[in-house]
Amino acid sequence: MTNLNKKVTRQVNIKNIISKVGIYLVLVFVALCILAPLYVVLITSFKTKTEAMDPSFTFWPKEFDLHGYIEVLTYTSGGGDELPTVIRGFLNTMIICIPTSIIGVLVSALAAFAFSKIKFKSKNVLFAILLGTMMIPGTISMIPSYIIFDNIGWTDSFLPLIIPGLL
Repeated sequence: MTNLNKKVTRQVNIKNIISKVGIYLVLVFVALCILAPLYVVLITSFKTKTEAMDPSFTFWPKEFDLHGYIEVLTYTSGGGDELPTVIRGFLNTMIICIPTSIIGVLVSALAAFAFSKIKFKSKNVLFAILLGTMMIPGTISMIPSYIIFDNIGWTDSFLPLIIPGLL
């Protein structure tokens, strides 16, 4: 290689290194912007109540206190339910999400199979209607849905959260 080629190759390598360093600096900055609030929340959760409410910020608690976690995990709403509120919320989420996910995937797979493999009249029209209803924002149908659920007596149950998700 000639000296000119070596010099050009070295300049290209230096430019590549500088661009990579710049990219990594930007990535580190973005990561710090994301992780800093999480760190503040986590550290504040271990502070005592008075230290957490203090307007001056410290990066490390003066004394670690797990009282907040104990309170959250043992608090009951007092409505006759013996389970802690966090556990009750977790169970409610599982009651709603698990059947909706499993049956929703099954029904969607069956509909997708029918639209893709089975030939029947007005398949394209039905598929267009299906796509059209999927494009309607949920906020538009919120009040009519509530009125329907109220008329059939579902407003005091999980059914309005589960049944529409199944279909």
